Amino acid sequence: MNKLSYKVLLYIGVIVLVTFYLGPYFFAILTSLKPEAEVYILSLPSRFVFERYVKVITYYEYFPAMLNSIVIAACAVPLILILASPAAYAITRLRELKGRSLFFMLFLVMMLLPLPAVIGYLYLFTTLIGVYDTKFGVILVYSGIFTPLAVWILSTYFRGVPKELEEAAMIDGASRFRVFSSVLLPVSVPGLVVTAIISFIIIWSEFIVAFTITLTLQSRTVTVGTFLFTGTLYELNWPEVAAASVIATIPVAIVAFLTQRYIVKGLISGVVRG
Repeated sequence: MNKLSYKVLLYIGVIVLVTFYLGPYFFAILTSLKPEAEVYILSLPSRFVFERYVKVITYYEYFPAMLNSIVIAACAVPLILILASPAAYAITRLRELKGRSLFFMLFLVMMLLPLPAVIGYLYLFTTLIGVYDTKFGVILVYSGIFTPLAVWILSTYFRGVPKELEEAAMIDGASRFRVFSSVLLPVSVPGLVVTAIISFIIIWSEFIVAFTITLTLQSRTVTVGTFLFTGTLYELNWPEVAAASVIATIPVAIVAFLTQRYIVKGLISGVVRG
């Protein structure tokens, strides 16, 4: 394959990926800006309509839901890292830990378990311990169901950290905890950042759990707040849903833009070390 053919295939691949991932977002933007008569027509809008964004912004339940999502993500992501980091370290480094492969397989099974299969249990669990329809309950559930994914990501990253760094620290008399906190974590910052960003995006976009274990404005997340714009069964307000969805993606886009350097560094470091 010559250089020109390689470039052509590369550009085609980039166009396909960009269309696949960004196409729905641009379609939502167009839908939110179209006049009512053109919503179900596949074409560019004849004029731009901004009333839907005004309605979403002024809707009394939407921005409290977005604020709830910010609080929940800001609390759940650090908790996930606190739980996942020592677990991933134990799985990858503690040879004396019996059954560590079994623990890792258990985390994988928990990670692959579909949420609809456990949603009934989560509802009963939050109800029984008295945290149903509370932000604390959502944080607790999210921390539990998304920690296995974080363990898997960090385990892959920790395996690429040279063992010589830890062995040198242990020869100098450092304890396991000191090695973990002062040696492994500092050199694993890119992996921790990538894990935090992935967890944040998943938590921000999750719907079924939040819809099941929340009921009132005090704990609804932004995905549930977006769902409120769908209207009735016989009158679906797709333009308003599209406008609410576009606004809901802004925090994720800001986080991705501000941390893109760390994302790239973390992914490249993980690939090179692995």
